[in-house]
Amino acid sequence: MPTESYPTLERTELSEIPVRSPARAKPWRWGILPPFRRVLVGAFFLGLATAGARANVVIDWNIAMTDYATPRSPVPLGPLAETRAYAMAHLAMLEATKEAQCQNRGVASPEAAAAQAAHDVLVHEFADGAPAFAALLAAELAAIADGPAKTHGVAIGIEEAAEMLAARANDGSANPTGPYTPRPNPGDYQPTPPFDGPPFNGFVDGVNWGNVTPFVLRSGSQFRAPPPEFRMSKPERIPKPEVRTWAASSDS
Repeated sequence: MPTESYPTLERTELSEIPVRSPARAKPWRWGILPPFRRVLVGAFFLGLATAGARANVVIDWNIAMTDYATPRSPVPLGPLAETRAYAMAHLAMLEATKEAQCQNRGVASPEAAAAQAAHDVLVHEFADGAPAFAALLAAELAAIADGPAKTHGVAIGIEEAAEMLAARANDGSANPTGPYTPRPNPGDYQPTPPFDGPPFNGFVDGVNWGNVTPFVLRSGSQFRAPPPEFRMSKPERIPKPEVRTWAASSDS
């Protein structure tokens, strides 16, 4: 698999390195991941798998996320919030790794950038997991030689995590649970009683998740199928003889 090769830029001061590469703008910050970025997401692990240590960093943070989530699922950490945090952390690692390899940014450690980005996103989303995440970050950074590349990589990771958190700050995920009123139309879901009593009291977890800004789709309804058609004439509403016979024999 061909890989990109960038010339090494000699820098005397880290402050001389541009804060942002103009070519690395991120349209996904507004909830739309363009086709090029979708390809990058899909190729993230494939590319890192050929890069040795960088792949290990990503795998280590994926394990850390799973170790945190497993004893907390499904309560208090539901699958919706969990997958959102996973997506945020992995996208931040992707962007940090790409930015660290960008020729306009000078010498930077992709490992340090990815580790710092994952740490900052996960600590923000899962504050009670901060000690474990901090320990992993310390171990990852300790394995990288001190120097400008490491320092610069950490700075990139902080920057990319901050951008990711800012992009998802108002994505509609803050209040996933809310009241749900069943509708009486044909095809509408009817909850199993007692829906409006304990323990749910009329509230449904994730009822508002359809309003969350997607990571890839333009909207949550972009590829939504149309509702089913219910056209039942009066004869069709009358059970067939064999249905009535079976129901009677099975006490249904």
